[in-house]
Amino acid sequence: MSVAIIGGGSWGTALAIHVARSAGPVRLWARETEVVEGIRARRRSPWYLADINVPAAVEATTDMGEALHAATLVIVVVPSEFVAATLKLWQQGNFLNFNGLTRLVSALWAYIALGYLILLAARRREPSGN
Repeated sequence: MSVAIIGGGSWGTALAIHVARSAGPVRLWARETEVVEGIRARRRSPWYLADINVPAAVEATTDMGEALHAATLVIVVVPSEFVAATLKLWQQGNFLNFNGLTRLVSALWAYIALGYLILLAARRREPSGN
């Protein structure tokens, strides 16, 4: 499974650490260059959970295309006030064509229902027996 986490704040960073430790490589997209550079250079976010090491299995990027490339699970963790701007990035980069994407999960409280509906729709498209 190829995992992308969209949102490099405290919640996104914590999820990326957990996924990396329990399931393997994960790509973490953050808007802030400083966050990405901190994780790449020192394996720590300078702003969020700064006292926790980020595993090498977390690949941080500010490039949405790189983060979403070949992802089979996308977890959206941006603050609700930035959802519209993030979706515009997806549209501008033509990332709304999720060929091969099996699951899109929203980790935003305001969008839990949407994430659940998308997950159900994705499960209906999967071949039986999986």
